[in-house]
Amino acid sequence: MILRLRRIHARLLREEARKVQPIEACAMLFGESTQKEAVVKRVVVATNKLQSSISFEIHPEIFVKAFNEAEHEGLDLIGLFHSHPAPAAPSSIDRKYMKLWGA
Repeated sequence: MILRLRRIHARLLREEARKVQPIEACAMLFGESTQKEAVVKRVVVATNKLQSSISFEIHPEIFVKAFNEAEHEGLDLIGLFHSHPAPAAPSSIDRKYMKLWGA
């Protein structure tokens, strides 16, 4: 599947990762998808509840609020973003949840 992300969204994610380093930055990506591509229409940056450089967690209330707002706008959850200030490779936790999300 192809992920389409506007430059403004990519810039927002990069800036957030730089701003919170050495903590992992995290965000929710909402948009529209088909079997061939996912188009991000909205990025919701969230604070890493764990304040960790090796893992992240989005506070459930923030996640539910963003999810409900996106649903009201007719958008689907495309995916979750997080930075890797530690080694830039999927962690064992990343691989575990990638399987759960079908990646």
